[in-house]
Amino acid sequence: MRTAWVALLVSAVAWVSGNVLLVAMAKPLFAHAPGEHGGGGRDFSSHYAAGAVFGDLLSVWSTIVTAALLPVLAFAAVAAAVAAMKSGRKLPAYLLLIATLIAAACHVWSATIIANANQLLAALLSGAAEGSEWTRFHLLHRESQGSMGAETLFVLVLAVSAAVALARASSPGRASSPGKER
Repeated sequence: MRTAWVALLVSAVAWVSGNVLLVAMAKPLFAHAPGEHGGGGRDFSSHYAAGAVFGDLLSVWSTIVTAALLPVLAFAAVAAAVAAMKSGRKLPAYLLLIATLIAAACHVWSATIIANANQLLAALLSGAAEGSEWTRFHLLHRESQGSMGAETLFVLVLAVSAAVALARASSPGRASSPGKER
């Protein structure tokens, strides 16, 4: 069980760290781009070109999460939950599974929004989409912020849960077999 908790903690911390790093990178990236109407900032070619670059970064990170972090996190969470259920701790096991399911659903939501926003932005920048589609793009942008925030929150809950479980299992006075409490 300890291995499952460690895998859950490591994958959750990597996931949250990547999300936080992306958010931290946004401000410096857009600081070098002119404002939406050409004012402010330094020239990066355009504000929306910076958005296209950032959208590509989000897309790559989303793919990494989908291909590597989410499967490890989900497998570890299920293994930890099964061990908790076997030791008679059903409520924590169910909460762990629910948080994992919500984190995965938020990631699917976020990845879908990122893909739609990137596709729409490319069409807008190439002139293939109408100017009125900018309103839809801005809505997708706000939705993306919300979905990534929700994703990060639930993955952070999983990281804290794993850290607490590991600390409790390592503390003196606990049962020697992992997953069993006195």
